[in-house]
Amino acid sequence: MQAFLVVFCSVVRAEDTTQVRIHPDIDSVVLRLHDSLLNKPGNNVLVTSVPENGFVTLDGKTLEELTPIILPLSREKLSIEVYKDGYEPLITDLMMAEIQKKQVQFILRPLAPIYLNADSLGYTIQSVVHPIEPARAKNIEKKYMALAETFLILPLSQGLIAKLVLDDDNQREANVLVGAGIILTTGSYLLSKIFSKKKRNEIEQENIIIEKQNIDIKNSNKEIELLVRKVNAERIEKWEEESKDKGVVVINNIDENNK
Repeated sequence: MQAFLVVFCSVVRAEDTTQVRIHPDIDSVVLRLHDSLLNKPGNNVLVTSVPENGFVTLDGKTLEELTPIILPLSREKLSIEVYKDGYEPLITDLMMAEIQKKQVQFILRPLAPIYLNADSLGYTIQSVVHPIEPARAKNIEKKYMALAETFLILPLSQGLIAKLVLDDDNQREANVLVGAGIILTTGSYLLSKIFSKKKRNEIEQENIIIEKQNIDIKNSNKEIELLVRKVNAERIEKWEEESKDKGVVVINNIDENNK
């Protein structure tokens, strides 16, 4: 739901002139309402707005008619608010004596533009790529070290046991088991070092590539962020320029000879 800012505005009084100031955006129907206002009995006020067709709240009660509208005045002091989608509501307190048979013109100020992010402008902010963890190489080393321990425990233990229980004629078989255990253990250990070093080198090379990619991604994201800020700053500047004379209420006299 769009949040609205209710503006308690200052009132510009044009009581020193008899020529009504009609904002260029006000439809000619306002001029026709001047006759009705001047000829209508009792105390009345013509409420207009820029742009037209604004909702009117009188003393907290929303009226059915939209601006421009002639309101009867029944109290010495009254509160009038005019609001419209896409504009900041205007509310002001007025005295009956200063507005009867006059035009109260609410010049509404457009809502500030919403902030546009990169997606809404058609750009994509990329996520950096996480580097590969060196632990992957360590896992390979652990795998082969576990294999080396297996070869160390099983063949070597079997050979040692065989040397204890076998007679001298069968010692050759025990020596073969011990030797096989030592060879397999040593081989597994060397393989663990060779393959883990190879994997570490691969990871280092891949991380160098990833780091270069991340530098490009960060530079691209920075350019997009600067562009997004520039676009939003230009939109705010344009809104401020277009809104600098708006967000005010003007009380105008109506010239009876200029109906």
